[in-house]
Amino acid sequence: MSNAQNVQTHKVDVGSIERLQLNLDEVFAVEIVTGDFSTIRIISEAEGEYAKELQLQMKQIDQTLYINSLFEAILTSGFDKLSSHKVFAFQVKIYVPEQFQVFIKSNIAELDLVGKLAYLQADLKNGDCSLKNHQGDVKINTYRGNINIHTQDAKVRAETRTGKLQLEEANYKKYTLELKSVAGHIQVFQLN
Repeated sequence: MSNAQNVQTHKVDVGSIERLQLNLDEVFAVEIVTGDFSTIRIISEAEGEYAKELQLQMKQIDQTLYINSLFEAILTSGFDKLSSHKVFAFQVKIYVPEQFQVFIKSNIAELDLVGKLAYLQADLKNGDCSLKNHQGDVKINTYRGNINIHTQDAKVRAETRTGKLQLEEANYKKYTLELKSVAGHIQVFQLN
């Protein structure tokens, strides 16, 4: 069996789009880079024996661009006893304008975001969430994933059931961070 690699790049003109809704189950890594972009660029990379079965579906409804991961049910984590023998990896990198609102849901994804967003909401089951140089309002929920944020001017509301909290408060509170985890650690560092 050869391990195939399938890389796809999509570009979408921003036009009237203001929001991204990412439904990315079975994607193990999501990287979001923000900037002064006039297009949204999405690069997906699938590797392994099931690389051709993993892909993204995109559709725009009103001001929202929906991006969904598509895969056969047999590839779902924990689907059956043979699940542990599946060999595949699926990751996505997205370049998005700073003024966007981004909503993401995933069962396994680790989320890395570099830059600013008007709003980010992430619901992650097992993946960690890391925000670097972030400015904007945030709502993050994880089950097992850790949350690590480097931000500026943020009011922080954070709770974890069994993890540890390490929080720095800002003197000037322009943004709100709402962070919850069941078993993950939460760290927030304020940049000067």
